[in-house]
Amino acid sequence: MGSAQGHGGLQTHFRMLVPFLIREGHQVGAINVADSAEGVVRGNAFTYVMPHTVGSPWATLRKSLGFLFARRRAARFMPELFIGTAIGRAYAQIAQSLPAKTFKIWEEVWGEIPKNDPLRIHVSGCFDAVAAQSPLIAKIFQEQIPCTKPVRVLPCFAEPLNFTALPTLPAQDAPLRLCFFGRLAKNKGVCEFLRAFARVAPQVNATFDIHGSGPEKPAIAELIASLGLKDRVSLLGPYPGGDEYSKLLASYHCLVAPSRGYEGVPLVLIEAMNCGLPFLATSIGAIPDAARNNEDVLLMPLDEDGMIASLQEFSLKVRSGTVSCARLKNFYDQHFSPAVMEQSWREMLSAPRMFFS
Repeated sequence: MGSAQGHGGLQTHFRMLVPFLIREGHQVGAINVADSAEGVVRGNAFTYVMPHTVGSPWATLRKSLGFLFARRRAARFMPELFIGTAIGRAYAQIAQSLPAKTFKIWEEVWGEIPKNDPLRIHVSGCFDAVAAQSPLIAKIFQEQIPCTKPVRVLPCFAEPLNFTALPTLPAQDAPLRLCFFGRLAKNKGVCEFLRAFARVAPQVNATFDIHGSGPEKPAIAELIASLGLKDRVSLLGPYPGGDEYSKLLASYHCLVAPSRGYEGVPLVLIEAMNCGLPFLATSIGAIPDAARNNEDVLLMPLDEDGMIASLQEFSLKVRSGTVSCARLKNFYDQHFSPAVMEQSWREMLSAPRMFFS
């Protein structure tokens, strides 16, 4: 059960998980939490679309009826395994309605978890086990949530990009081309990074392209103007997908992820590593899990002076040849590639109760 509407990490994971389970020979019922049939993930046993948005009395009634039908359909299917790929009371209630023989797994992907969060306490209590996206998320969950259920690491699928060519790092006197890809929201930290960038950009000889859209776009545009960065920073709007996205990533020297809250392992970091593109990121949430034993990326503090020092350090690493795009691509292949993710899931699927015990 999950949602495939959108291009975030959870949606991508659900889109890839269902076909993987089918390829592995399982009978799969897919409950899609969505407002339309567009992009719906189809199971080979059954496919059901349950409304998501509530904005009017009719929408509320439609969602309530949709939930009742989803619960009934899941119970009739009598699954051996139920996987909830997102958090919500509907996931918990459907888990509760399933037969006792069904082993129920809830996936936790957030790296910023409120202490004693009532929703997480409730949802985890309705499942038999918690699957954390990464080791740090498992640790944070166990520290923040009183839960007697077993917690194990089970990665989320990330759709691989077609690899064309490694990025070419800049010569000594060429500008360092930095980029940001993602939703322009406050928690992404773009404004804070721009203030640090403005103080050090001439010294490190860098430019910064911002790809994406969102509610912070007007504030970012205003800040670029007020900081006098129009010659060095470009606000480029939505970006393409597929092969064009892969080529665009590989055209830069470094991806910046200055997040300030609510991050698991961001999909964009996995995509950057897939292309061999080094990244500079804050250590929010589970981001350090993508940097552990990874020589070709750098974590930076949240404060402005710390970001400036990190920019200077990373610029030196790139220009001195210390950073290796080929080594980073190999790191991705060993730790985040589809083959690695699939093997983790096969291990769990061979004996779910033993895996979590």
